[in-house]
Amino acid sequence: MQNYSNPTTEQQRLQTVRTSCMS
Repeated sequence: MQNYSNPTTEQQRLQTVRTSCMS
């Protein structure tokens, strides 16, 4: 699991958290 490695990965992680919150 990457932590603060690539902006793209960070964006995907944020999107996943968003979806989890919205669910």
